[in-house]
Amino acid sequence: MQRLIRYVSVVVGMALCLTTVFAAPAAARRRHHRRGHHATCGAGTVLQTGVCVFVDPPVGDPNVVIQPNPIQMTMSGHVAGAITFHGLLPFDVLTMTIIPVPDPCGGDCGPKPPGIAGIPCGLNAVLTVTPNPVVADGAGNATAQLFDTTLPPGPGGCVPGTYPLVFLEVKNPEDTSPPRTFTGFVTLTF
Repeated sequence: MQRLIRYVSVVVGMALCLTTVFAAPAAARRRHHRRGHHATCGAGTVLQTGVCVFVDPPVGDPNVVIQPNPIQMTMSGHVAGAITFHGLLPFDVLTMTIIPVPDPCGGDCGPKPPGIAGIPCGLNAVLTVTPNPVVADGAGNATAQLFDTTLPPGPGGCVPGTYPLVFLEVKNPEDTSPPRTFTGFVTLTF
């Protein structure tokens, strides 16, 4: 009799263990797929429950104003906005850093492609401005348009994040003072 009780106890215990292991809630078993959202988050964001959530964005120079900010991207990661500069020197010239463009031919198809001014915002995308360089008027004000550019091999498209737009003052060779740097931060969202 004791042998039968032990046997039944072992069988019931194993059945209970197997039921516990395989009986997860339906929501935990079902895979969720959110259409239209990138799995990668950009700078200034963290991935929480499948969504890019922003951390406290940094503050840039007060004389670089980006409108709108944050910028809502298209579902394919494209961006459009404007930048206003004020408090610059009259006729000051600002430029963005040049990003090298990959050469698909490795130099065998002619001259290397020219670089694009901007900062990376996705796997094959760069945030850039037009015009570049930006030239201030006599009152020290300037405007530029902000947009994304696709780098080869494409497709482009930015990912959500907070990105620094850094502009370096272009100096005349006879001007020995160090060039000034102006930074604005833009936040991209879906």
